[in-house]
Amino acid sequence: MSLLKKDRGVRYVVIIGLAAIIVGLLAACGSDPTPTPRPTATPRPEATSTPVPVEAETSVPDATTAPEPTSTPEPARDFWAELIEAAQAEGELVPVTTGGSAKTMAPMLDIFSEKFGISVSQQRGRGTDTVPKIVAERANGRFTVDTWQSGPGSANQIAAIGGMNPFEEVLVIPENRFKASWRNQQYRFVDGESMFMFAYAASIDRDSLIFNTNLVDADSVTSLQDQLKPEYVGRIARERVPQTDALVRVFLQDGGKEYLEALWSGGYIRLIEDVRQCEDALARGTVVFASCGAQSDFGTLEEQGLPVQEKDVSGFPDWRVGSSESVGMMQGGPNPNAAKLWINWLISPEGWEARKQTLRDDETLARRLGAMSLRNDVTNEHISDKNQIGPEEPLYILITDPTYTDRLQEAIEWIRPILVANDYPAPPDRDPNLLK
Repeated sequence: MSLLKKDRGVRYVVIIGLAAIIVGLLAACGSDPTPTPRPTATPRPEATSTPVPVEAETSVPDATTAPEPTSTPEPARDFWAELIEAAQAEGELVPVTTGGSAKTMAPMLDIFSEKFGISVSQQRGRGTDTVPKIVAERANGRFTVDTWQSGPGSANQIAAIGGMNPFEEVLVIPENRFKASWRNQQYRFVDGESMFMFAYAASIDRDSLIFNTNLVDADSVTSLQDQLKPEYVGRIARERVPQTDALVRVFLQDGGKEYLEALWSGGYIRLIEDVRQCEDALARGTVVFASCGAQSDFGTLEEQGLPVQEKDVSGFPDWRVGSSESVGMMQGGPNPNAAKLWINWLISPEGWEARKQTLRDDETLARRLGAMSLRNDVTNEHISDKNQIGPEEPLYILITDPTYTDRLQEAIEWIRPILVANDYPAPPDRDPNLLK
């Protein structure tokens, strides 16, 4: 046998021997009662109905992972459905609506209640009366209301005591959350912190006078200064002394201070704090002009054939100031899911379409709900062109200015000595820091 063949034979025997040894070792390992565990693949999680936070919609999926087909609805819509179910389990909504919102929200709350099967216990009243009540309740550990709709003064006072949830935590559906859905791609708020009371609609403020047509020729009423005539001393009814955005709007404009001082120091004003009595005084001709507060409805009196008319007049330079409608969610309210549902539906495109339908069905409501939406994805054909500001035009809303409370306080401090000197009540401070 050659040396090459012999060498190959030896190698073959060695290989066979090594193979036998390895097989034996493997067999011995198989009989070990405590074998070392072998790593296994992590199982893919099962799809569930638990909603994914809305923020997840903006995440970018891993480009290396092929998406799996699924029939599960969009996560945000799952969340919306679960919110509806949770709100219906609570079964009730307790909203506070003050001032003008008391009437304007009534039909919307009716639609909401019918649509979602949730009962509504609407609390109405003046902000100046409602705020102390809510503050006292919360000081005693009672949390009785879910949402808040009012002017900025009352809203600031509630926000100042920690009474509201940050609004961005309240937004649920994407079309509400995305800033691109809103005018100028921004959220607007009426509270000083710009985080609690969300402004979703606005009206252009216009100077107008409401008068008895048996006592005044409508053609002779062209400006606010037409009230300042000797024959009208003591014959202009007001529901209260000035202390709201109507005061600060005039106060800030050229000629505004002179007009306010003449009106309140000239003996023209008769205070009639009850809204119905104020309206009745105008209809009967006891007074010539009247301004009876946000809860008054002179349009209905006019429709009833009473001698009452409201007319737009010139006043001060028109700076396209808007007044807004806003809403906030109360912290610790009894029905948090119903509160979120109401707010998100109210400010959504669906809620806006429902609002417009109520106006088409009721002309009286049209006068009160004639605001334009601050959304970019809805239309405002329900109001006249003169009450709209184009989507590209700048819109300054006084009460959404973060300095609004300071300006209002300044106006109140300026007019207070004028009122007191003429035997009118002193308006209260509206700075929320003074409410303790």
